[in-house]
Amino acid sequence: MKDSRGLPLIVADPYPPYQYLDKGRIVGLDHDLIVKAFKTQGVAVRIELHPWNECIRMLDEGVADAVFRMAKTPEREKKYLFSDLLRKATTALYKLRTSNIRLDVDAQFDRQLQGLRLGLVKGYSYGPQIDGLEGVARFEVNDQEELLTRLVEGSFDLALIDRGVSIYLTDKLGLKGKLEEVKGFAITRELYLAFHRSKGYLLNSFNEGLKRIKLEGLYNRIFRKYKLTP
Repeated sequence: MKDSRGLPLIVADPYPPYQYLDKGRIVGLDHDLIVKAFKTQGVAVRIELHPWNECIRMLDEGVADAVFRMAKTPEREKKYLFSDLLRKATTALYKLRTSNIRLDVDAQFDRQLQGLRLGLVKGYSYGPQIDGLEGVARFEVNDQEELLTRLVEGSFDLALIDRGVSIYLTDKLGLKGKLEEVKGFAITRELYLAFHRSKGYLLNSFNEGLKRIKLEGLYNRIFRKYKLTP
């Protein structure tokens, strides 16, 4: 389906710096990648932000043509058409810059966390390596801002957060110089656009546009704009 203006409708949940409202306009790294990729193919799209469950409902009902950013699973691949790789997301561990915590990349991860307090966002899945941890003190908070704020306050020793979100919030909350990434640990996930199964032509346009912005260097320039690297 098209929206009332006749443009393909692509939806996502608000998640700065990847897609969010700024002075009434939707901006963000993923937003920019998608809009620019389609533009190279002469396709204008409409982006809307909704809660994630609402995005999925809109896609399933054909109200929306595609959703971003989605990780592939066998179940999802039966329901949707997936684009070429949009980007990789990295979740990293952060600590206070003054902390002497060190992790050995060659040692067992869960054993190194024994006795430490780990901050997480309530309701998030961090993958089996984290979700299956046992014997580790977990402290769950409501959102990413609270996670970094309470890490600075000393409520826990380590926090897991998307690297791009950390960079964005460090600037927003005035925390520059107070936190640092714990080297040697990161979780990387591949993210895609998921299209309604009737929208193969739109999928093809996006894939061609994505190749084009990579070839022309625009893909990398958009990452740099948001202080990130592909």
